[in-house]
Amino acid sequence: QAACQFLHIRQKAPILVHQELLLFPSRSADAHDCIWLNYCAIIKTQSLDYQTRFTFYDQSELIVDMEHRSALLQMRRCTRYQFSLELFARKTIAFTSA
Repeated sequence: QAACQFLHIRQKAPILVHQELLLFPSRSADAHDCIWLNYCAIIKTQSLDYQTRFTFYDQSELIVDMEHRSALLQMRRCTRYQFSLELFARKTIAFTSA
C-alpha cells in the first residue's frame, strides 16, 4: 500500500523486499499466470509482438506474455518508487538531525 500511495496508483504496485529486490507483476497479482520480476536485475527489454524479452545481469533471458509498453510502464513505476523512497529517507534524516 505504501507504493500505491507514493505512486498514486491502484493496481500492479511494485513491492520493495530489499534494496536490491524490487518486484513488479507482469499482470494482476491475482492472475494465476502472474510473474513477479526483479526490476533491479533487469538490464534490457525487447519487444516481441505481444510479449517482452527480459535480459538480466547474469545474461539469462525470460520471455513473458506482457506487452512491451506495459513492461516499460512497470519499470518506470519502479524507478519513481525508488526515487520517492530516497527522497523520503533524506527528508526523514534531515528532520531527525535538526
